Order: sequence, then C-alpha cells, then structure tokens
Amino acid sequence: MQKPIILILIAAILVIGALFFLVSKNPRKIGPGSAPIPRTEVTVGKNGFSPQSLTIKKGDTVVWINQSGEDATVNSDPHPTHNLHRFLNLGQFPSGSSAEATFNEAGTFGYHNHFNPSQKGTIVVK
Repeated sequence: MQKPIILILIAAILVIGALFFLVSKNPRKIGPGSAPIPRTEVTVGKNGFSPQSLTIKKGDTVVWINQSGEDATVNSDPHPTHNLHRFLNLGQFPSGSSAEATFNEAGTFGYHNHFNPSQKGTIVVK
C-alpha cells in the first residue's frame, strides 16, 4: 500500500523539477509569444553615470550597474527630498551589484547619486 504512494511522490517531484528547469531556461517575457523586456544599462562609476542622458521607449527597463568601488544610490531629483519621481528612489546598492526601474510613462526623469549629488543623470522616455 505504501509503495504506490512513494512512487507517486517520486514521480511528482521529478515532474516539478523538470518544469522548474525548463522555466528557468527561458528569458523573462511580458506575455505569451512576446519579446523579452528591453533593458538598457547605465554604469555608475567614480565620476558618475555613463551615459548621463539616455532616451528609451515607454515600457523599457534601465539597469544601473555599480562599478564605482563603493556604495551608490539612484534617487529621484531634486536632492535631498527625492520626491519628483518616487519610483526612481532605488536606494543604496554596493559596488558590483545593480538596481533597475521600468519606465511606464513618457516624460523626462532626472536622478542623482544621493551620496554624491553632483552625479546626475536623465532618462527621456518617448
């Protein structure tokens, strides 16, 4: 009686493992048959953001990669209130890591590194 239950459990674990493996191999998609989400990279270095100005399409994602050798932030302008585009208040992230935001509305979005407010950037969404 217990043998069939054990065999069913083993089969279920194998099926779940196979599904997990197949799903993890596929890129993240918006919906069935759609293309992967467009991503654009901005480097955070010792001298600030590169590129400082970027034009993207509505729905695109920007990834900030910290290569500065120290902690950095991405925060909405103006400094120090960060209240113009609150979704851009991505917080602190260490060197070697990244932070990202998806821009779902058209407009011009200013941001800065709160630890060094002279380091500024702009995202223009069309």
